[in-house]
Amino acid sequence: MVLSWNTIHRLVLEWNALGVWEESFSLFCDGLASNNTLTHLDLRNNQINHQGASELALALRHNSTLEELDLRWNNIGMLGGRSLLEGLQKNKSIVQLEMAGNNIPCDLLKALEHTTGHNAEREFTLRESHNKTYVLSREIQTLKEEKGRQFLSLMETIDRQKEEMGRSSRSTSAQIAQLQEALNERKSAINSLAAKLQMTEAALALSEQKTQSTGDLLSRMEAEREEQKEQQSRLRKKQEE
Repeated sequence: MVLSWNTIHRLVLEWNALGVWEESFSLFCDGLASNNTLTHLDLRNNQINHQGASELALALRHNSTLEELDLRWNNIGMLGGRSLLEGLQKNKSIVQLEMAGNNIPCDLLKALEHTTGHNAEREFTLRESHNKTYVLSREIQTLKEEKGRQFLSLMETIDRQKEEMGRSSRSTSAQIAQLQEALNERKSAINSLAAKLQMTEAALALSEQKTQSTGDLLSRMEAEREEQKEQQSRLRKKQEE
């Protein structure tokens, strides 16, 4: 399974009893860990138990592209659910996880949902920040191009005025006045354009600052997730005692 699936984006394997063949499923998970194209994986009704879930959790620690994972109607249980939770706490790409019909306690299901919810919020925030930066960058580029066109137009106007002055020496004074007026108008337009460009660049800098703030927020969210993991670990030890 590791071999030729590096171009597949969606893989549906329901009703294949993959979990029965533990060694083969382990190889499948090894392939998933190194895959960088798959975004949707359907493993419904495959008799995957807690051992298979542990192998899958290990793969999710390393996979960075899978976004949707369907594990409904397997036999993962509480131990497998805990393994998946630990694996997902290291995963940043899973935003949708289906776990119905696996004999997993409600509190553990909520913890899994909360973990994938963090990923979804993080993905949305990063996408919004990227879109705003892209729009501002395009606007700055447009303003620079417009400024270049204004400058070329100014130079063409000056050249035409100079040619007219050479052909008609009698109206030299009037033409000089017209040239000066046109030059002043063009300079005013360029100054206005430069001011707008400066404001747009300031907006881009503010957007980048917000992006940095978003990164800090995500770091705090990661710290909270680690603290939650430690609390769950202490709770699990108390339960075992």
